[in-house]
Amino acid sequence: MENIKITKEKMIKIKDILIFVLLLLWIIMPVLQTIHETHDIILKKEYNFVLMKTTGVVGIALGICFIFKKIKESQDKKEIIKELLPIFIFTLYMIWTLISCVLSPDKELAFYGTVYRQEGYIMYMIYAGYFFCTYLFESKKLRKTLLNIFIIVSIFLIIISRSYLTIVKYTDIFLYNSPDHSVFAQFNHYGYYLMMSLMCSLGLFITEKNKILKTVYLIAYTVIGYALIANNTFGCYLATSMVLILYCIYALVKKRDRIVISIAIAIFIILSITITKDGKNLAYENISSLGSDIKTIITKVFNIEEDNPELEENFEKAGTSRMILWKNGIKFIKERPIIGYGPENLKEKYESVSIKQDRPHNLLIQLATTSGIPGMVLYVTAVGIIIVKGIKNLIKNNGSGKIFLIIAITYLISAMFGNSMYYTSPYYFIFLGFLMNCNSYKEKEQ
Repeated sequence: MENIKITKEKMIKIKDILIFVLLLLWIIMPVLQTIHETHDIILKKEYNFVLMKTTGVVGIALGICFIFKKIKESQDKKEIIKELLPIFIFTLYMIWTLISCVLSPDKELAFYGTVYRQEGYIMYMIYAGYFFCTYLFESKKLRKTLLNIFIIVSIFLIIISRSYLTIVKYTDIFLYNSPDHSVFAQFNHYGYYLMMSLMCSLGLFITEKNKILKTVYLIAYTVIGYALIANNTFGCYLATSMVLILYCIYALVKKRDRIVISIAIAIFIILSITITKDGKNLAYENISSLGSDIKTIITKVFNIEEDNPELEENFEKAGTSRMILWKNGIKFIKERPIIGYGPENLKEKYESVSIKQDRPHNLLIQLATTSGIPGMVLYVTAVGIIIVKGIKNLIKNNGSGKIFLIIAITYLISAMFGNSMYYTSPYYFIFLGFLMNCNSYKEKEQ
């Protein structure tokens, strides 16, 4: 029996080391993309996609083995079903989305995605692999190591992109990347990345007991917060602000973490007040625009000003023209409410109404147009169960999943105004998997 136990512990360690290496390679990928030699290798050989596919296959294989083993060895089948319910619902979502792909107008796009986004059904499977990897990851020590490296890489990207013209260019090692988007194709995508690393540093600042490390995480939070606000992705700024407020309310009600969250909010406010671009305060400009958009939407919805062509135009432009995307996205849902159009099949639909976009900039509308309303309900239910259980544990003062809960909620709020992307979504599924892990297991130190 002792030999069997030792063998089991060794297998767990091997599994965790394998997952750690795969996740580590993904987390440091942005660093490799800033270096001339490694960037060229990655670009030519597409090692980022090779790594993603490998991680996806490993994660799914481990996940299937784990589920069958768990069910086979369990004495209480109902308890196992309850524990694994989000995974079963995610499986139904993937089956339903597969049907949507088979019946989609463009099956090749549905399965393989566009050259730009790469978000077809195959990529969905890869995301599932990332989720399984972190759900099955048991080493608390290695997990924290990954979080620390994630923050270090984020700060590295900020320093490299913002100091290139004065320092880095003389080394002839690093590529030039704009401070607005770093190694990412678009500034919004960089905003999602910064937002997740910011909330990761916030979570570590809140939970860390060591005073020196706590100070280090606060500094990281400040640096990344500066970069996020300067990035000017308002959906990310809004999501971050909302989570800070929500956590402040929780801290006041539960009388926990009041000092640390007050410090975090104070720093975020100071950064918001002081950061400008072209002589304009970015936060103030965005908040003013949001207030104007809300006023326009309320006026339109309640027909306060009837027969006003200018109002209709302003309504559609609200949220940086997101309202017209949402308005037409809802129309597309009504056309195929059950199975949707399949992944990456909206470009032609938007072009038919003279809009040069391929996504609705809203997670719920994207899910419903991709997999139909049933697919959207399945996905939201699975994620909802994980989030609600995380919130319940937080209220009970079980802080093991606090960091991942904060990151996941922030990302989901921002997703109501943004689009997913193959090189940002894996981070979200990594943190969501960690959250479900913390919800389900008593942590073990490996």
